Amino acid sequence: MLSENAAQTAYTLLAMPNIDKHPAGSFSWVELATTDQNAAKNFYTSLFGWSINEFPMGPGAVYTIFRLQDRDAAAAYTLQPELKGVPPHWNLYITVDNADQAAAKAAELGGKILQPAFDVMDAGRMAVVQDPTGATFMVWQAKKSTGIGITGVDGTFCWADLSTTDPDRAATSTSKTARISSEAFPRQNTKSRAFRRTGCPISMCPMWKAPPPKPRS
Repeated sequence: MLSENAAQTAYTLLAMPNIDKHPAGSFSWVELATTDQNAAKNFYTSLFGWSINEFPMGPGAVYTIFRLQDRDAAAAYTLQPELKGVPPHWNLYITVDNADQAAAKAAELGGKILQPAFDVMDAGRMAVVQDPTGATFMVWQAKKSTGIGITGVDGTFCWADLSTTDPDRAATSTSKTARISSEAFPRQNTKSRAFRRTGCPISMCPMWKAPPPKPRS
């Protein structure tokens, strides 16, 4: 029989993958915008062992939440017809204390507000932001939905890279908007900055050279 301390340690280890709240400045949700939701569901559930929970979004549309061990892991939805031509992509959400204030701060720092803060039913409040170098992310003020509910096991979100031609400018804007710190980080053949929250690295901002122009025919 386990002692009380050993039992508490074992419980802590078992409970570690579960997330019940994301602190401000942390990545809290990942969401796939796709042109073929059914194909995406088949692909990702087969690849990562995710299960599916779906909610109606409107006429003929559903929001797919991918789950792992009965916890939310990610999501997917179909790009609307007015976004024709936009390639499938993953959206990243960063938790903030106040979505309106975070969006206003981003604008002050030279970012562009692609969608002002709005309520997502009773789940939370969000805004869509483009940083000064052109990268897009979402800020999320949680209400009933905190976001990702599991981490540290196969099939869960673990890291994010911001690929940019100006890591210093991008790092300054993002760190002040999301209230996280950044510092220079040595990386082979690139100039990079690491984002940190309470001392722990949470993402990377490497600089990538723009591809050479295509030769004229």
